[in-house]
Amino acid sequence: MNKTLLPVYPNCLSTLAHNDVTLKDVYDIIRNDEVLRQRTVNYRKAIDADLPAKQLKKLKAEQFPMLMPAARFKNGREMEHLVSYTCLCQCDIDNIPSDIMEEAKRRVRELPFVVMYHVSMSGNGLHIYYFYQIPNCGLTPQVYQQAFIQGNERIANAIPADYDPAVGKANHGSSICHDPEAWINPDAEPLKVDMTQACKKRGKNDRIANDNATTEKDWSPQWTVEKVFAFAQACVNKSSTGEFAHGNRNNFLVRLAMTLSDFGMEQDHAAQLMKQEYASQYGEESIPSLVAGCYKTAAAMHGRRALPDGKGKKDGDRKGDVKMLLAADFLRSQGLKFDVITHKLKRTDMTDLTDRDINSMLLACNVETGQNISAQTFRAALMSNCIPEFNPLNDYLDGAVKACEAETGGSSYIDQVAGMVHVTAPPLAYSSVHSEEMGVSALWLTCFRKWFVSMVASWMNPKVVNQQMLVLIGPQGIFKSTWLDALIPDELVTYRCRQSGTNFGDKDEQLRCAEFAMVNYDEFDRLSSADLDNLKSLITTPDVNIRAPYGSTKERRVRLASYCASGNKFQFLTDQTGNRRFLPFYVERIDSPFDNPIDHRRLYAEAVRMVKEGFAYWFTTDEIQQFSHYVEQFADRTPEEELLDVYFDMPRPVGKETRTVHFLTTSEIQAKLICYGNLHRPIPLRTLCQILDNKGYQRMRNGNRRGYIVVELEATEINSRRMMVSADIPF
Repeated sequence: MNKTLLPVYPNCLSTLAHNDVTLKDVYDIIRNDEVLRQRTVNYRKAIDADLPAKQLKKLKAEQFPMLMPAARFKNGREMEHLVSYTCLCQCDIDNIPSDIMEEAKRRVRELPFVVMYHVSMSGNGLHIYYFYQIPNCGLTPQVYQQAFIQGNERIANAIPADYDPAVGKANHGSSICHDPEAWINPDAEPLKVDMTQACKKRGKNDRIANDNATTEKDWSPQWTVEKVFAFAQACVNKSSTGEFAHGNRNNFLVRLAMTLSDFGMEQDHAAQLMKQEYASQYGEESIPSLVAGCYKTAAAMHGRRALPDGKGKKDGDRKGDVKMLLAADFLRSQGLKFDVITHKLKRTDMTDLTDRDINSMLLACNVETGQNISAQTFRAALMSNCIPEFNPLNDYLDGAVKACEAETGGSSYIDQVAGMVHVTAPPLAYSSVHSEEMGVSALWLTCFRKWFVSMVASWMNPKVVNQQMLVLIGPQGIFKSTWLDALIPDELVTYRCRQSGTNFGDKDEQLRCAEFAMVNYDEFDRLSSADLDNLKSLITTPDVNIRAPYGSTKERRVRLASYCASGNKFQFLTDQTGNRRFLPFYVERIDSPFDNPIDHRRLYAEAVRMVKEGFAYWFTTDEIQQFSHYVEQFADRTPEEELLDVYFDMPRPVGKETRTVHFLTTSEIQAKLICYGNLHRPIPLRTLCQILDNKGYQRMRNGNRRGYIVVELEATEINSRRMMVSADIPF
């Protein structure tokens, strides 16, 4: 429990002398102090004896201690004496009928942020306390006001009852009286204050509770059972209960049933509407019994919560709330969905909602409701949680798994799809790589399997990031890009992107990695070294924090896209620090995806099964090390690297080296290479150091000079090496 010290004054007349105690100390005084008990009994006897109000006020002010819950003061109790806030708020509910007092207490106990309550001086009210959490903007008078309003609104709507807005003054004092049944919750969670809501104070006549219980026949004409049901759903979504989601479904339905009862809806209507809305996710048989139990528990509160009627708010605020509600109710009937991938609205045919569509719907909404709903109000409702979310990628995977449930065993269909691509060793006619050609096909199957399953795993789990890029290199017109595009089914074609040259650091590219499932780069070998470096960074990033065009705030978007590419030039990698993010393969031919269509549901169902069975779709350190030797064939060697192999060599082990060994700095080596090759645009020294390190040259420090141990080859040895290579040429 919060250990904050709270000021308790001897009585309401005292302005200076006070004791600082914890809320637990206040609770103990309320329950156990004998003097306070006797004074409380006498005060209530005075009420029963119809003692004049002036005398009751004097008795209360002189004999009962006073708690200052909201703030601490110095040299007085006026606002100018305020020193600091305590992060505690109070809610006063007065004039609670005796027949609903116990139900009101029960509902207050269910609120996770309420820390304590006790009955009021009169015995027919509740003083309720709760701590609030300081938001990022700090603790200011505005934050305190929002903490008071938001907490009091939640409490009052949960009971339902009207709270005293005068308690919201930070210098308001609360008289303490005896209550043997006072309640405290040491595990209460502080209320999170949402400063984006900017809740307004209630008007004088703006009521939460009805004076008398109402039923459906007492509702104003604008309220139908369907609209009350939608309004109750919105109320529960905004409450501490939260939304209807996995793990919270029962809590949501219980709160919804009680809210419908509070509004006075008949039990049969509530059960019918809840069954229609939630039976497919919760079960048809259990909902009527759940509603019956809730209506029985909340019987004392039936019909006591007021529906908005347009009265009591200034400047049409209440009418604005009703229009928002009607707009939300209209939109729910349109079958729209919010795509969590693209953050766009989809129609029932899964096409994007356009501005023209929105304007047409606004006109239809105004005609149907008979209201003049503004475009701003309509669009606000359109981008709220009244439109259900959906994830098209996960929905497709679920459908693929269900469609292929009967298929078990057999050969791997992922390998069959990979077999459409016939790979071979790169055309390095005199390279020793030809000896490894027999292993290229097996390597291709392994890499494609891991890359594809990793892509599917990233759809299933936002924490998974596919950190490899599949690259197909080969002649033109053999279906490289077409085959890669064909990996995405027609149902998800809008989540596939074909790209050519681009700026990998701009906002569009960052958004693209969060809005597409696969990004396919054409003419990949035309990218510059800087583009490849930026692309490597993009491949490994787990998320982006960016403001979308026309958006109002930045938001975190999960990196979803898996990357692939195609090109014609097989030596396209230029990064000397390593190219482990790329999975390049030289393609001889590809079976036409038009003549050999892919069974996508079978393909994706197998990938989902492999993910769930724990398939290692990532590359281990050993696999990366082994694969790096293969990837080196696709590296575009710089002139310096080629000249280094011609004019320099690494020293042999000690005792076996007969040639002259030199210590040369990197600058000296570069100067010699520039001279040997007549180079006009040398590479940076840092890149040359990386090349020397990769080749295994030994670094050494000689005094203040740092360099490498090298052997400068004599002309005779250089010519001898050339003759040895020429002897192997078959013509």
